[in-house]
Amino acid sequence: MVLRPTLPANILRVRDGQKAMSALYWGLIPHWAKSKKIGYHSFNARAETITEKPTFRDAFAKKRGILVWDSYVEWREENGKKVPYEFRLKEPGPICFAGLWSSWQDGDDEVESCTLVTCEPNSLASEYHNRMPAILRSSDFDLWLDPSASKTDLLGLLIPFEASAMTVEPADPNDFRRKRTEASI
Repeated sequence: MVLRPTLPANILRVRDGQKAMSALYWGLIPHWAKSKKIGYHSFNARAETITEKPTFRDAFAKKRGILVWDSYVEWREENGKKVPYEFRLKEPGPICFAGLWSSWQDGDDEVESCTLVTCEPNSLASEYHNRMPAILRSSDFDLWLDPSASKTDLLGLLIPFEASAMTVEPADPNDFRRKRTEASI
């Protein structure tokens, strides 16, 4: 399955003191939002401004999670067309990205949502986009999820992943042209 914004994204998080994997709407809706439409503009959070932007700062302080995916896709213009490229790790297994989550009340309904943290690109990713997801190493998971971690330590994790540990290949554009049948919020 191709992951797209507004569809559920798998995120490992701590809630009520317990680590658990959840599928949350991809597009962060802060707890204070008047409308869920803000989620359409908050798929990514820039590492450089994550502590300043009202949409993300509360979640960065209290609700960090790890998005777990097989790969990610960037689009590049080639000969007047946008072409998708899929990035993976060379080591088998999923890629784990720094993420944030939030809970928003819509009357009696609770909507849980998340966002992906981005950083400056490494040398491989920079050929395709001016940003890349902040990829976490397994040794960073406990720190990222620790509610008492310092802002300085957390921001130190949001750096470009080693280009030599990644691969990129053209992706099938048809995977992205299918009409969405899943329900969005």
